[in-house]
Amino acid sequence: MTAAAAALVRRALARLGRAVIDVAGTSMAPTIVAPARVTLTARRFENVVVGDVAAYLAGEDIVVHRVVHRDADRLFTAGDARRRVDPAAHRGDFLGVVEGLAPFTAPSPMKLVPAPTGAGPAAVRLWVFEHGATWSTTDTDGLTVTRLPRAGIGADPGVVERLRAETTGSDLRIGVCQSARDGIELLTALDLTAYGTVDVVTGVGFTTAAPPLADGTVLLPEDLAHVFVRTAPLGEWPTTAWVTETLVPQLSPVPAGPAGRRPR
Repeated sequence: MTAAAAALVRRALARLGRAVIDVAGTSMAPTIVAPARVTLTARRFENVVVGDVAAYLAGEDIVVHRVVHRDADRLFTAGDARRRVDPAAHRGDFLGVVEGLAPFTAPSPMKLVPAPTGAGPAAVRLWVFEHGATWSTTDTDGLTVTRLPRAGIGADPGVVERLRAETTGSDLRIGVCQSARDGIELLTALDLTAYGTVDVVTGVGFTTAAPPLADGTVLLPEDLAHVFVRTAPLGEWPTTAWVTETLVPQLSPVPAGPAGRRPR
């Protein structure tokens, strides 16, 4: 959408209280099935609440996504079909809301992850991206912790491909990131002890599809994880201590097999 077209939408909302726009993407399925035409209704930014479907400018595009969190000056949204939250939309980007849509119903975690293998108890492998780290692995009481080098907000492409090779074939892969839609409670619906190997990746951002960053590094492809969870408020990274002391015991409530090895 051009700047002129966006200005027309703003003008219609200001004068008429509503504007009609086309939605072409699939990120709001099944609530909005593209191609679709929706009506935006003007609303004061302060009156937008969690659960509303809001429209806002993101560069030259208009995003129509559901509000999952907000503060005084920002909206945090996610498409109903997405597992991660969008970058914050600021007050000046907000256009209006789409009224009359069905409320969001979270999909069952069992639709997001592979079926249990029955090979448990789980062997948990933790992959932590850290600034200044070199690729190194330690084994402690059935838990394998591998520290990987983080570069800026991303990682070297070679490191990412090595991680993919190491985790391909694991029974369950969990991405712990600051932009996940769901909190750690999502995992309570899963019998995690029924998976042979559980990989947990944290410390770096994920993306659906994006070119390398300006410094040549990349974010992790979203397909590296079956499910994403957030352990802190939106935008805050979980600490390594939290992951090892709080998350890992939930993933491995019974003694694991040999560290990093799939029980047989």
